[in-house]
Amino acid sequence: MSDSPVHSRSAAKPRGRRAGVQDSTRRAEILATASQVFADRGYANTSVRDIGAECGILSGSLYHHFLSKDAMLLEILERSMDGLLVKYLNVKVSTDDSRARLRNLFEVALSFVAYEPNVARILQNEFNQLKHIDTFRPLLNRYNEIRKVVWRDVLDQSVEEGLIRSDFDLDMAYRIIMGAVLSAVHWLNPDGEYSIGQIADQYTIIIIDGLHS
Repeated sequence: MSDSPVHSRSAAKPRGRRAGVQDSTRRAEILATASQVFADRGYANTSVRDIGAECGILSGSLYHHFLSKDAMLLEILERSMDGLLVKYLNVKVSTDDSRARLRNLFEVALSFVAYEPNVARILQNEFNQLKHIDTFRPLLNRYNEIRKVVWRDVLDQSVEEGLIRSDFDLDMAYRIIMGAVLSAVHWLNPDGEYSIGQIADQYTIIIIDGLHS
């Protein structure tokens, strides 16, 4: 008889762990579905009910996992932008060759567009509006790190080395680069005729070498 309480407590632990794993998996599934809905319908036109319908659950059940649709979208964007920033920073410290760094930054950016197309579409279509909403202000810190600490720093060094002409407006150059990268979401196929690396090579030739002319 004295063994039964111990047995009960030890048996309960695996169930708790399984429940935690299942909860985490369900959250990930909801976020994946939500990212598709946000990309297709837009932030303003998406409701919690819409996301619940696509997930096959009542909208009220979503509140077990997320406080609001804003919380869902913020988590989607924060996760993606954090991951993207880490990859960018790894490229930045990998070599002192500015052209190679820019080429590799293009490959990271294009891989993001290819493998996270929903997030790329949301950023392309919604970011200018979202950054003015208090809930999404934290995203500005990530955006500014990507813009200033990574791209602008590498572009500045490229000017110093003579890779890019000194009379170019580098803030404008960055906007053009990001526009060209994010717009690739409409045609980029990671399993298509050209690899992501080959496309990154062409971006480097067309844009970076073009800035040297």
